[in-house]
Amino acid sequence: MTTQILYPDGAGNYSTFTSIVGGTIPTIWTDDNDASYAQSNANGQKEGVTLDNLPSQAVGGNITSLKAILRGASAGAASVQAGAAARVGGADGATTAWLTWPNAGISNQTTAEIAHPSASWTYPEINAMEVTVVSNGITANALRIHEVDCTVVYIPATGSWESLIVGILGAVLGSQLALSDMPGLIDAYNRAARGKSIIHSHEAVEMYEDLKADKHKRYF
Repeated sequence: MTTQILYPDGAGNYSTFTSIVGGTIPTIWTDDNDASYAQSNANGQKEGVTLDNLPSQAVGGNITSLKAILRGASAGAASVQAGAAARVGGADGATTAWLTWPNAGISNQTTAEIAHPSASWTYPEINAMEVTVVSNGITANALRIHEVDCTVVYIPATGSWESLIVGILGAVLGSQLALSDMPGLIDAYNRAARGKSIIHSHEAVEMYEDLKADKHKRYF
């Protein structure tokens, strides 16, 4: 499984919080600054954001979880609450379980699962989704939301062995992979296609010595 954090990248459909302090939406919800926040003075007020996209590796995968992460605080001694809801295709989903902040002026982070409005999450829906923060439980004190993001857990789609090899080589070699490496890559593909080891058995000792001498590119 892979976990991806999605951060706000634009204003959403709703903008009814009482005030925005220290900047604008979505900027104030992407930093760790307690001096910037969106404040709600009444129950049921909403403030929404769009989020950045999932990576292309998630295409065709199975999305198993979507969670909102809210960092908030009460503006006074009484506790306050908020929840999050997904807005997909112009329709609002159910609000999460209420998250409570009991301490005046002390911000902390809480997490809640976001349910799909009707079915299970897909890659296009996550990329087109908005997250709406909804205020609740406000009596004597105001709610302040300092930061909002989401975590998505997904199982990548099963790829071909060619994609697997390229992914491994890219992770290992990074920017050191050059055009001069291509003949070795072709040889590796051919070995894998025949069900053979990418690295011959007699090369094991040589690899150990070469790695110590920073000559790893001879194998690729």
